[in-house]
Amino acid sequence: MRALVVGARGFVGTATLEALRARGYEVVGSSRADTEPIGGVPCVALDLRDGDATLSTVEEVRPRMIVHLAAEPDVRKAEEPEARADATTITATTARLADQCNRAGTTLVYLSTDYVFDGSSGPYAEEAAPSPLGEYGRSKLAAEAAAARATRSLVVRTSMVYGWPRPGQHPNFVSRLVGAARRGETTTAFADVVRTPIYVGHLAALIADLVARGATGLYHAGSSDAVSMLDLSLQACDAFGLPATTVVAAEAGRSDPSRPLVCGLEVTKAASALRRPLARTEEGLRVMKEEELAYA
Repeated sequence: MRALVVGARGFVGTATLEALRARGYEVVGSSRADTEPIGGVPCVALDLRDGDATLSTVEEVRPRMIVHLAAEPDVRKAEEPEARADATTITATTARLADQCNRAGTTLVYLSTDYVFDGSSGPYAEEAAPSPLGEYGRSKLAAEAAAARATRSLVVRTSMVYGWPRPGQHPNFVSRLVGAARRGETTTAFADVVRTPIYVGHLAALIADLVARGATGLYHAGSSDAVSMLDLSLQACDAFGLPATTVVAAEAGRSDPSRPLVCGLEVTKAASALRRPLARTEEGLRVMKEEELAYA
């Protein structure tokens, strides 16, 4: 089966390319302009801000599955007028893409976020009513609805994703913390911000395995345990043999009203579909440490 990964040069995109290829898919990646192969995987130019060009490119590639990972990764930037306009255009293109998938019998996979919730009572199950606080969550929720227009759609919400970024990719909380601690620098970690963080390789494998099982609908993906950012930081120090004194505890409070506090996702549904438990936070950190030489 041919799979088109939209946003393939991103952090989750690269891992997803590898997970799908490892399972025997014929994979094609896409990015806004760069068509250089990604680890031997062919790449096409695809900019979701141009709906007509997007549909034309998809018709040329003729995938049986599209994995839509493209999004603005910076939560603060998502509040800016230009980013808001781009998000509106991308949501419209996603809806058109879903309609095209229906005509071609193609599966559409969309990656969303726990930021669709307000963070008042997480972790959240799939049945919980969304109530995003900021533009990032609102735009992702709108794109979820657009993707769900596809008859064969799979929407996967995830929580904080961490791991080793490849060259040119943005660092994430854990990779920054490890780097800072090794330089003798401190990292501030909030005790009142709760997530279900997931290692990027585990997320990519979950997406690939759900697709292989023919799953459709809405699934949550994260660690099987909810932890505060402070707990995550201390566990990371333990996993990497770093001094816990490099972590400075703090309280976020409402310093950023667009970010939910007690969030994260319940993952029972995904675990049941995959017939295996999802990893705990400490397991994900251990795998990240084990894979450092391969990916750092």
